[in-house]
Amino acid sequence: MSRSDRFHSPSASPGSPTVLIAEAQASGDIVDSDPDRVAMAVLATLQGLAVLITTGMSGGRPVGPLASGTIETLVDGLRPR
Repeated sequence: MSRSDRFHSPSASPGSPTVLIAEAQASGDIVDSDPDRVAMAVLATLQGLAVLITTGMSGGRPVGPLASGTIETLVDGLRPR
C-alpha cells in the first residue's frame, strides 16, 4: 500500500474509525453493518454538523447541546435492535 493509499484509506491504521467501528460491532455495541459504510455515515453527519455550525445555519442553537444531541441521536440509531 502506498503512502497515498494509507492516507486516504479509512481502515489504514489500528485507531482508524473503521477499525473502531468494527470493534464496537464485535462487542455488540452497534449494528452489524459494513464498518466503512458506518464510518462514512458518521463522518458525513459530523462534517455536516460542523458546516451548519460554522456557517451560522444552526438557527442560533447553542453549539454544545446541538453537538451532543446530534451525537446522541446518531449513537442511538446505531444501536442493535
